[in-house]
Amino acid sequence: MGGAVEMLRWQKEAAVRVEKAKEMSQEQLRGKFTIGILADRDLPVYTREYDKVREKAKEF
Repeated sequence: MGGAVEMLRWQKEAAVRVEKAKEMSQEQLRGKFTIGILADRDLPVYTREYDKVREKAKEF
């Protein structure tokens, strides 16, 4: 791929924002990658859920 400058240039040219990617065809997206917020979900914090599991396990 070349040196650092070439790699950064490729990343800049191949990056497509999610909003723009939604309007593009599969052919137009070939060789490119999407950037931006791909998923925005409210999920429980892992450590809190893990602590709950540990507390339940102590009951046995």
